[in-house]
Amino acid sequence: MKQLNYFFLLLFCFLISACNDNNNPITNSGKVFILGNIPDSASRSSVISISFIGDDFRNEYLSEITDSSGSFRFELSIPHSHVAYLRSFAGILPIYISPYDSLSIDLNPFSLKKGLILPLSISGLNAETTINIQEYIRFYDPNTFYPKVGDKTVDQFLKYIKNNMQKEDSILNVFIKSNNPSHQFIKWANQDIIYHNANFLEDYKFYHFMNKSEFSGNLYNTEYFPIENDKAISSISYFTYLWNYSMYKYIEKDTSVSRLYEMGSIAESYKICFKNITEQERKGLSRVLMIYALTTDVINRSKDEFIKSYPIALDYLNNESLRSKLTERKSLIEKETDFSISQLDSVTDQEKELVGDFFSNLAITYPNKVLYIDLWAEWCGPCRKEFSSAPIIHDYYRYKSVVFINLCVSSNKSAWINAVKDLNFGGENYFFDKIQSAIL
Repeated sequence: MKQLNYFFLLLFCFLISACNDNNNPITNSGKVFILGNIPDSASRSSVISISFIGDDFRNEYLSEITDSSGSFRFELSIPHSHVAYLRSFAGILPIYISPYDSLSIDLNPFSLKKGLILPLSISGLNAETTINIQEYIRFYDPNTFYPKVGDKTVDQFLKYIKNNMQKEDSILNVFIKSNNPSHQFIKWANQDIIYHNANFLEDYKFYHFMNKSEFSGNLYNTEYFPIENDKAISSISYFTYLWNYSMYKYIEKDTSVSRLYEMGSIAESYKICFKNITEQERKGLSRVLMIYALTTDVINRSKDEFIKSYPIALDYLNNESLRSKLTERKSLIEKETDFSISQLDSVTDQEKELVGDFFSNLAITYPNKVLYIDLWAEWCGPCRKEFSSAPIIHDYYRYKSVVFINLCVSSNKSAWINAVKDLNFGGENYFFDKIQSAIL
């Protein structure tokens, strides 16, 4: 279940700067440049990817294949300072990034305990904070705590989590006294302790879901895990908690809302949900974030329901910056073609719709051919790395009756089109939307 926590953390989290619920911008968006090198990848190409909070407050992923010297380069646009995660064969490297920052990192290929790595050297605006994070993880790895639900009541489980938070606070204080880390690190670590522990509440829910059992009590205890905590914006765990809190309290626990939501009438459910959030939560950052996050999540569920939810959200989002971002998303969504299965023409780069049974149509389109079908996703680093070998395979079979089919699933269509053009891996390229991906 710990892995599920991090999955939802990556899939739903977003990061913006603190402000009150007014018309002032809450974002200071800017570019970030990250340059680096993986020393022992010189003899082989290596995938390196980064997950971060993009300029429109959605989690984004970029992947690169290092060149012959092991070098890589990322250019990001982000709305606020936060911890992003570099991933390579050597492990995972959390890095603290801010708008207008430029980081240069040489990665140590030596994998430490738990697969974490330390930079050989790092320079940039937030270099000290990034190094502090690495030193702290070596000093104490919070991932060693795995709470067991068992037959605990809500109050017993909360006390269990609270005890672990107090333990981590004590360990952090020892680390601070002995290492004198940056103020940024201390601010991040103090809040991250609270909210990465808060996300264990999802484990409690999942345990009862799997055992088909009920529980009672105030699981999302705001005394332990406060809402409206502007100081916590440097920890992406805070935003995961806001998401989980709003889903549980305003959708799952409200039968009238959850019934509409499960039927697919999301916009109708949001009419009730947003009204309740506005009436029950204090005016401020957290309330704005809940409504914005719930609205943008509909993009992953239904294009039509997102467009229906848009004007409802605008009635409650009186922050001009978020209203503008939401309007931009709506404009982009409306411009996208609404094909459930698409093919990208290899000559014209034009997208066209496919109807009927996909695999039967393939057999008709390519009679007496061997079909080599590669399932991939545009955000998948290892998938992208494999395409570097595509020209070799295609050349080897160029005189054989083989057709290479690249079938992209569970991805963003615009990102798929860009990936096909950028990677230039050849073959016939097809895209399945979310529903078709689920059916497959």
